[in-house]
Amino acid sequence: MIVSPKKKRRTGRLARRIAAVLLLAYALGALLPCALPPQLSPEAAADTSWMETEASDLNANRARLIATGEEALEIRLALITSAQRSIDLGTYLFAPDESGRKVAAALLAAADRGVRVRLITDGLIGWFNLANDPLGPALGAHPNVEIKFYNPVDLLRPQGLNARYHEKFFLVDDTWLLLGGRNVSDEFLTGEGDPSYNYDQDVLLYRTDHALKDAAAQMRSYFDALWTSSLCALRYDDPAALEQAAVRQCREELNALWDALATDFSLELPDPYAAMVPVEKTLLLTNPTAAEPSAPVAWNRLCQLMETAEERLWMVTPYLVMDGPMRDRLAAVCAAGPGDTRILVNSRESGNNIIASADYTIHRPMAQRLGAALWEFQGAWSMHTKSVLVDDTLSVFGSFNFDPRSVYLDTELMLAVYSPELNAQLAEHMESLWQQSLRRDNGGYGEGTADPQTASFWKMALITALSPLVSLVRFLV
Repeated sequence: MIVSPKKKRRTGRLARRIAAVLLLAYALGALLPCALPPQLSPEAAADTSWMETEASDLNANRARLIATGEEALEIRLALITSAQRSIDLGTYLFAPDESGRKVAAALLAAADRGVRVRLITDGLIGWFNLANDPLGPALGAHPNVEIKFYNPVDLLRPQGLNARYHEKFFLVDDTWLLLGGRNVSDEFLTGEGDPSYNYDQDVLLYRTDHALKDAAAQMRSYFDALWTSSLCALRYDDPAALEQAAVRQCREELNALWDALATDFSLELPDPYAAMVPVEKTLLLTNPTAAEPSAPVAWNRLCQLMETAEERLWMVTPYLVMDGPMRDRLAAVCAAGPGDTRILVNSRESGNNIIASADYTIHRPMAQRLGAALWEFQGAWSMHTKSVLVDDTLSVFGSFNFDPRSVYLDTELMLAVYSPELNAQLAEHMESLWQQSLRRDNGGYGEGTADPQTASFWKMALITALSPLVSLVRFLV
């Protein structure tokens, strides 16, 4: 049967329209749940009983702030070296760069001496970083190493495509816990002055008594539940990968790198009682782990902790991107806060997240109306720090950004630590950031002695051009 050209054209147009409708329906299935996330009921949002029921036992930890990227790398290598039984770690980004290979070399050496190593990383970001690099199989094929991807890409679940694993921690022998905002990459584990450097921080905790429920025990319970869930899938576990020349070479290079690192670093952990401070108690704040938009549990609990402030409330976040409910909740926190209530965020010039800076361009006036003093960081490198200081006792550290992605979409960890001594360490670190910052007034900058940061014409032009477009999809920023 001969089909006329006219009928062919009609059939082609129909096929294209059907494809366009299906693509639109798929996109809506992926985006609408993120644009309209669930909210907590008023009763759940007001419940503060968790502050007592989920707290650690008293005096179960010692702690120390890890402020610099160089110290952050050294403490990770020392933790891995000290491990006798187990290393569990989670990271949004495990980059196959210089820092990533140093950490991988230490993990491989630990596995060689019989330590069980378990790693969770994000399914999408992990695939991008390790898909074409032998580092993944060089580690994962070891009999004592398991690597799992959280929420591997599944095109049959469009509502889950945007959910990311955003946690950053090391848990060693259920005794040492390192938690903060640093990924395993050169951006976070290099020294100040390195082109990749970011300002960030971690908190290191030591467990004083395994009979007590402490921060490490809280982390163990959370990690095991996620590790054994269907949300995480094993990757790079095929021993046959070791027969590949590139993987064998990578193994050899990692072994040689470790030999060099063992002479370059002290690889000794701090004395818990001489170099770390006492902790009264801790609370672990987590999001629901379902790979789909969820109610803002961690955000609500963080706000409840901030509402306990009586003398000072300092908030440091790389990004300040808010939808309506977030804005209203934070405004209520600031309204109830003490006179010394302030927020520090990257300036558009210093920040390295173009999308977040573009959103901030339009919505900065909203941030200035929150009722807190708004400061912008003017440092030479971007600030990736996420922390909250409440009065002179409570400090909160972790991976949580003040943005819709952290509030509704991603897995997140924040650790609240009650310790006047650690609070003083965090206050000193925050002060060093504020010294490089300027307070934002309606007409520009006011208080502060730092020099305003400058950026290239092209960076600022891109931020300005993107700002109205980003505003339409700010729930994905």
